[in-house]
Amino acid sequence: MMLVSPEVLGVLRTAVADGHALRIPGVVARDLYLKTDRVLREAGARWGGMKSGHVFPGDAGAVLDEILATGRVFSERKALGQFYTPPDLAAHLVERAAITAGERMLEPSAGRGALATPAAGAGALVDCIEIDPANVAALTEAEMFASVRQADFLACDVRSELAYGAAAPGGFPGYDLVVMNPPFAGGADIDHVTRALGLLRPGGRLLAVMSASVLFREAKRWQALDAFRELVAHHGGTLSELPERSFRSVGTGVATILCEISERRHA
Repeated sequence: MMLVSPEVLGVLRTAVADGHALRIPGVVARDLYLKTDRVLREAGARWGGMKSGHVFPGDAGAVLDEILATGRVFSERKALGQFYTPPDLAAHLVERAAITAGERMLEPSAGRGALATPAAGAGALVDCIEIDPANVAALTEAEMFASVRQADFLACDVRSELAYGAAAPGGFPGYDLVVMNPPFAGGADIDHVTRALGLLRPGGRLLAVMSASVLFREAKRWQALDAFRELVAHHGGTLSELPERSFRSVGTGVATILCEISERRHA
């Protein structure tokens, strides 16, 4: 982990993110520029030349927002992708979900079932969606879940192709519960949570781990953010910070929040 000095944070607040590229406008004193360059390289950037600036493998704006929000850079930069949910955090989410035996639950991007497994143990009937074939094999072998499907959650037809949707008389009624820890890269967590919300039945609940940039990101750089915050508020949901070390056991100090929503629409 690298702490970022207030002087470097001041420079980064002026930076302009455009896709994978991050550019620092104006003239910065050499010593301060070198310190800023070190921070950006530690965060995973390479120098792309004067035209491109610092170039990241993923969304430069998301990386910038995380640095500005936390004042730190973690050298193991899987933080904007998918981290498996640590057992203590999974237990916390499942406890907050207050599962009643027989409730239908979905875990999108299920990984190895860190959330699905304790939820099934609490009596939920869990459908799992996971894109990685090795993870799908492990989930299937566990024989704990109502259904397991290898698919991209954002692209698959959940309503008709999973066990709950296919077996439901009169059409898909919606899930009682969705518990999820989606990928964060490029705002993917917002896309995943927005889609999952549409799969809840009236009165259903959703709990999702998300990047803290959802709280701190500036809407002027990403118009979808205001719409998502309004969506959460419309459904009576909350966005609250999770403890600072929630993901330390899986190799990162990425800052995260918990999104909780109770679906209040009426049939």
